[in-house]
Amino acid sequence: METSANAAGQPAIDPSAPARPVAAMAPVPGMSAAEVDAFIARGPFPRVSPGNAQFAFRGNTLSLELVRWIHAGVSRSAFIRVPGTDLW
Repeated sequence: METSANAAGQPAIDPSAPARPVAAMAPVPGMSAAEVDAFIARGPFPRVSPGNAQFAFRGNTLSLELVRWIHAGVSRSAFIRVPGTDLW
Protein backbone atom coordinates (compact mmCIF):
# COMPACT_ATOMS: atom_id res chain seq x y z
CA MET A 1 0.00 0.00 0.00
CA GLU A 2 1.41 3.38 -0.99
CA THR A 3 1.10 6.38 1.30
CA SER A 4 1.67 10.06 0.70
CA ALA A 5 4.24 12.14 2.56
CA ASN A 6 4.04 15.45 4.35
CA ALA A 7 6.46 18.35 3.85
CA ALA A 8 8.97 16.73 6.21
CA GLY A 9 8.96 13.56 4.11
CA GLN A 10 7.19 11.56 6.84
CA PRO A 11 4.25 9.33 5.92
CA ALA A 12 1.05 11.37 6.05
CA ILE A 13 -0.95 8.27 6.93
CA ASP A 14 0.49 5.29 8.78
CA PRO A 15 -1.63 2.30 7.75
CA SER A 16 -0.31 0.26 10.69
CA ALA A 17 -1.31 2.86 13.31
CA PRO A 18 -4.50 2.24 15.27
CA ALA A 19 -7.37 4.51 14.28
CA ARG A 20 -7.75 7.51 16.60
CA PRO A 21 -10.36 10.17 16.10
CA VAL A 22 -8.82 13.58 15.43
CA ALA A 23 -10.86 15.01 18.31
CA ALA A 24 -8.95 12.74 20.71
CA MET A 25 -5.74 14.52 19.70
CA ALA A 26 -7.03 18.07 20.20
CA PRO A 27 -4.94 20.70 22.01
CA VAL A 28 -6.11 22.06 25.37
CA PRO A 29 -6.50 25.79 26.17
CA GLY A 30 -3.73 27.16 28.40
CA MET A 31 -1.12 24.56 27.41
CA SER A 32 2.45 25.44 28.38
CA ALA A 33 5.08 25.94 25.67
CA ALA A 34 6.48 22.47 26.51
CA GLU A 35 3.01 20.92 26.13
CA VAL A 36 2.56 22.64 22.76
CA ASP A 37 5.99 21.29 21.70
CA ALA A 38 4.89 17.77 22.71
CA PHE A 39 1.56 18.15 20.88
CA ILE A 40 3.35 19.16 17.66
CA ALA A 41 5.92 16.36 18.06
CA ARG A 42 3.25 13.64 18.31
CA GLY A 43 2.97 13.28 14.61
CA PRO A 44 2.72 14.82 11.17
CA PHE A 45 0.08 17.29 10.09
CA PRO A 46 -2.49 17.27 8.71
CA ARG A 47 -3.82 14.58 11.01
CA VAL A 48 -6.60 12.78 9.23
CA SER A 49 -9.43 10.55 10.40
CA PRO A 50 -12.62 9.65 8.51
CA GLY A 51 -14.50 12.89 7.88
CA ASN A 52 -11.94 15.10 9.68
CA ALA A 53 -8.58 16.72 9.14
CA GLN A 54 -6.59 18.64 11.75
CA PHE A 55 -4.17 21.33 10.60
CA ALA A 56 -1.85 23.25 12.91
CA PHE A 57 0.22 26.41 12.81
CA ARG A 58 2.43 27.71 15.57
CA GLY A 59 3.44 31.35 15.64
CA ASN A 60 2.29 34.87 16.27
CA THR A 61 -0.17 36.24 13.75
CA LEU A 62 -3.40 38.20 13.81
CA SER A 63 -5.40 35.68 11.77
CA LEU A 64 -4.90 32.53 9.73
CA GLU A 65 -7.03 30.85 7.08
CA LEU A 66 -6.99 27.58 5.17
CA VAL A 67 -7.90 28.24 1.54
CA ARG A 68 -9.36 25.42 -0.55
CA TRP A 69 -9.75 25.38 -4.32
CA ILE A 70 -12.14 22.63 -5.34
CA HIS A 71 -13.87 22.49 -8.74
CA ALA A 72 -12.97 26.15 -9.45
CA GLY A 73 -14.63 27.28 -6.23
CA VAL A 74 -12.77 28.88 -3.36
CA SER A 75 -13.65 28.59 0.30
CA ARG A 76 -11.82 29.74 3.40
CA SER A 77 -11.80 28.26 6.88
CA ALA A 78 -10.42 30.34 9.73
CA PHE A 79 -7.96 28.75 12.13
CA ILE A 80 -8.85 29.28 15.77
CA ARG A 81 -6.07 30.13 18.21
CA VAL A 82 -5.84 27.79 21.21
CA PRO A 83 -6.39 30.21 24.12
CA GLY A 84 -3.23 31.04 26.06
CA THR A 85 -0.87 29.62 23.40
CA ASP A 86 0.72 30.50 20.06
CA LEU A 87 -0.89 27.41 18.50
CA TRP A 88 -3.57 27.78 15.84
